[in-house]
Amino acid sequence: EKAHQVWMACALISMGTLNIFHAAVSPGNLFVRLHSTAQFAGGLFFPLVWLLGQISDSPPVKYLPLTLIFGITALGILSILFGEFIPEMVVQGKFSPLARALNILGRIGFLIAASFFMVHYQASSARSDYLFAIHCSLFGATGILFELSQLWDAAWWWHLLRLMAYSGGLVLAVSSYRNTEIKLQQSEIIDYAYLAANPAYLEIM
Repeated sequence: EKAHQVWMACALISMGTLNIFHAAVSPGNLFVRLHSTAQFAGGLFFPLVWLLGQISDSPPVKYLPLTLIFGITALGILSILFGEFIPEMVVQGKFSPLARALNILGRIGFLIAASFFMVHYQASSARSDYLFAIHCSLFGATGILFELSQLWDAAWWWHLLRLMAYSGGLVLAVSSYRNTEIKLQQSEIIDYAYLAANPAYLEIM
């Protein structure tokens, strides 16, 4: 049932890592390249949630998130070290066809993924599905606004939408961690209560 989560992890790892590099460089060709690649990576992995569980549960796929951590980090470092070899992303103050193509493909992927989470939410009413439906919809919207903007013009307020999308994911992660912690504490209380009610069990131990 949760096999699709591996693709969610792949998307978030790729996007988050590339956006860290994106935030660390000055505006320009590399700046736009890292953003566009992050958008494309998210739009590439998120739609894979539609794949059958047999594929998502396969051993090679399970190790993919760990592999991506190193692979995407290496890509970011190489992009900074060899920035002169990166194709032009900004031409005469406007985004190049390649930059637009990466964002369009990413936008399509996010909207496809959003439909998956909406379908799942209608079936399960799980809060996580609802949050990720919003998450993917917001990133899909940023892809649309990217098409309408130029470098650092007034339309760049769409970064606020990206912040909202990441904030939703952060809230879900913190909430899930807290729920897990509460369940562990409740389990320990139950164990102690059982031992107190069954002292003979301690003698066996």
